[in-house]
Amino acid sequence: MTTEGAPPSAAAVAAPVVRVLLTGGPGAGKSSALATLRDRISKRGFQVIVVPECATALLDGCGGYDPAWHGTPKHVKLQQLFLKHQMQNEELMGSFAELRPGKPHLVLHDRGCLDGRLFCTPEQWEEVLQGAGATEDALLKRYDLVIHMTTVAAGMERLYDYGLGSTNPARYHTPEQARQADEKVQEVYARHPHIRVVPNFPDFSDKIEAVVRCVMEAVQVDGIMGPREREMIAPLPNSLDRSILPVDFEVYDIQVTYLDAGFTESIRRRQQVPVGHRNGDGGGGLAGEVSCMAAGEPPAVLYEFRQEFQLDGKWISTRKVLTHDAYSVLKQARATTCTELRKQAICFKWQDSYYEVYAYFDHAGAPVPSSCPLRGCHVLDRPRDAPR
Repeated sequence: MTTEGAPPSAAAVAAPVVRVLLTGGPGAGKSSALATLRDRISKRGFQVIVVPECATALLDGCGGYDPAWHGTPKHVKLQQLFLKHQMQNEELMGSFAELRPGKPHLVLHDRGCLDGRLFCTPEQWEEVLQGAGATEDALLKRYDLVIHMTTVAAGMERLYDYGLGSTNPARYHTPEQARQADEKVQEVYARHPHIRVVPNFPDFSDKIEAVVRCVMEAVQVDGIMGPREREMIAPLPNSLDRSILPVDFEVYDIQVTYLDAGFTESIRRRQQVPVGHRNGDGGGGLAGEVSCMAAGEPPAVLYEFRQEFQLDGKWISTRKVLTHDAYSVLKQARATTCTELRKQAICFKWQDSYYEVYAYFDHAGAPVPSSCPLRGCHVLDRPRDAPR
């Protein structure tokens, strides 16, 4: 995939190149997420390239930051050097994809080109951009997906470690400073069209799993690897078994709760349907006998908040992963005014492309009213150039 503003070397790559930026405040778990993503995504056929954060390495090799530079042209010059080096480093690492043109690549960025804005006044940042020959819009377009990982200093202070004698002596932010930095960096990337915000979980491994799910869902479903299209198809049999499709597949039950009258804000509960489980009474409602889940394995549940809004004439969709408690609070708060529906998603790969087939139901899992054009039909979501 090639996007406007991306490193020019990507244009010659035949297989898709997906660029994912991991960002967030200090102590968010980015290093752990990078390591996990590198391992898990490579097992799914991707060549994974990691672009390291460069400012720390430059300072370590050049004598560190001189406090006398603060507020002076030398501070601006330093940020220009950081930005130029980051851009060059991203282009260099991205060029490695040209060596394997037949294999899809996932480029993971540890910090991004706009992070320098956190350390500048608005006036200084404008000077930095001018000196580097860059614009914020062009820098944002270098990344296909931005994942903001919330610092553990926000609500899980007991896990936040910093300073001399800690497990991370190079980290100098106090918990309060870490929270402030986390809010600022989220604001910096808020205009990106594909941003996911991952909160803290009681179990840190759940946070890492949420990051992995965000990446895989974005790569497969959200059009990051290329445009997708939907079309109405004849309904599949209500009683699902392995005979309905010639490939392995999984089924998910997705409950969508719209929180506003304009259908721009929603919360979603996405759960895999385990083997042998059926929803509804067999009368045309939700059904499911499918999935490669092992017997007795608890189904994974993902909770999300989604918001769509217009910015500079373009529609932006933001997502935030929710904990179960946060999801429940939002749903209860809007219980009398919300609009709910459910859909069943059958997910599978065929001829190296990812497909989903949707069936829609009312909030209780019964067929939608006869006035709804989706009644009695399924919707096929597929890559635009994929075979039917």
